[in-house]
Amino acid sequence: MQDTIRQVSRHHKIYLIGGNQNLTKKLRNRYPDIRCYHSERKSSCGAMITNADLVMFKYDSLCHAMSAKVQGIAEAKKIPCAYISPVTSMELLEHEIYEKMVDAGLTEETGSEERREGS
Repeated sequence: MQDTIRQVSRHHKIYLIGGNQNLTKKLRNRYPDIRCYHSERKSSCGAMITNADLVMFKYDSLCHAMSAKVQGIAEAKKIPCAYISPVTSMELLEHEIYEKMVDAGLTEETGSEERREGS
C-alpha cells in the first residue's frame, strides 16, 4: 500500500486540504509528493489545485472558507474530490488515502466497491 501511494503521488498531483498539522507533517515526510495545505495558506491553495488529479479534504481541521473555495474550483475543473475521516493514526490515514486513490481510478486496481464484491 505504501509503495502504491508513493508511486501514485509521484505521477499524479494529489492534494490534502486541512487536517491536523502534526499528522500532515508526518504524511509529508513519508510522501513528499502529496501536497498538504492548511487554513493559513488558503489564499494560495486555490490556484495550486487547478491541475490536480485528486483533492482530499481532511475536515476535522478545515475552515469553511477554505473548503468552499477549493470545492468550487474542483467542481469547475471537474477534479475528483474525496473526504478523509477524522482519523488520528498514520496507518488509518494511509489506508484512507489509498482507498481514495483507488476510487479515483489513479491506481491499477478497480474501485473499492468492486474489489469488495470480488473478495
